[in-house]
Amino acid sequence: MVTASVLAACGSGGDEGSGAKTDNGGRAATEVPAPVAAIVTYLQHDLDVLNLYEGRHDGVFSRELVDALKTFQTQHSLDASGALDAATSLAMAKALGSGESLLSVRALQEVLADVERITLVADGIYGAETEVGVRDAQKAAGLDETGAYDAATAGALAMEYVARYPDAQPHPTAPTTTGVTTTASGAEGAGLLQQGDEGDAVADLQRKLAALGYRPGEPDGQYGPATTSAVMAFEKHEGLERDGVAGPEVLNRLASPTGAGPKSTDAATPRVEIDLARQIVFVVTNEGTTILNTSTGSGERYNGSDGPNELAFTPNGDFTVQRKVDGPVKAPLGTLYKPSYFYQGWALHGAASVPAYPASHGCARLSNADADWIFPLIPVGTPVIVYGPSTPNGPALQPSGDAEPGA
Repeated sequence: MVTASVLAACGSGGDEGSGAKTDNGGRAATEVPAPVAAIVTYLQHDLDVLNLYEGRHDGVFSRELVDALKTFQTQHSLDASGALDAATSLAMAKALGSGESLLSVRALQEVLADVERITLVADGIYGAETEVGVRDAQKAAGLDETGAYDAATAGALAMEYVARYPDAQPHPTAPTTTGVTTTASGAEGAGLLQQGDEGDAVADLQRKLAALGYRPGEPDGQYGPATTSAVMAFEKHEGLERDGVAGPEVLNRLASPTGAGPKSTDAATPRVEIDLARQIVFVVTNEGTTILNTSTGSGERYNGSDGPNELAFTPNGDFTVQRKVDGPVKAPLGTLYKPSYFYQGWALHGAASVPAYPASHGCARLSNADADWIFPLIPVGTPVIVYGPSTPNGPALQPSGDAEPGA
């Protein structure tokens, strides 16, 4: 029988990461855990949009990023510390037109929640509790307790994350000790298109992905988080290496994709199909089919609200969207951004980092941008069809018929 603890599950518990070390500047010297790298990747992207950063979007708190932050802070009459703090976050959000919320701060909050340093809703606002969480992480690492997120803190938080989640995945373009950028498959970055690249080749990639039903963002020639997510969705759809990097195999397959499309014979539109085996979501509307990157139940055991040893799984079956929340929701195991609940506490929802493999407590995670996009397209009553193994290498599990809808 499905228990209530899973129903309130999902959240952003530990999913990706790999061994991280720091040099004397706090900069990651080997692989950076993907959720921690996401904090800096969003920051790099935002400063790039503001024409202050020209480096790679690699998740590394480099000297170039510090200098870009200092320039922004000087322009806005702030303390030029080169670190992300409450005042800098607020000024940057306003400069970007995003209100008071930053994706980099939301990613930071999700990581701090993963290592149990905060319990707040991940809202992207660098408030007092976020600052306390950063101070606690700094204290544990023997750093100055500034409450601001800097290079040394990034390195310390990476190591803390890895210590808690040793089997997770690194950021796909994390630097090695030799400084050669590599993909998750180990290929050197030369000649590849990957996050941080820009130019006509990237714009062409974006146009091809969009024509095939993916969401790489505007064809602006900037290989940012949206393009990385779209490439990973394409790789999953085609059965390729899942690293978010457009290497020769990806570029060749774009011309003649062979992956199967939606499985359901249901003619209803809109409808959503969650393909657990390939870790992708099909969104079928009258305008066509869009394919999104997702991460579903990990198959791991965890301590839930009903007791220990709960199984993180995504149930098979034919469901419908039951209720929706247009904003972040704090659940017992993390924050769900714009959740669309399709069975008890299981939902499609946004998260700052969506890994290449099943990693959630049961929900279908999407990127925050994809959650924003899908939310208005799937009203209450929209069919949601889930199929495939409920956990990695496991059977397809179905919910108990006598289970009550949960929170």
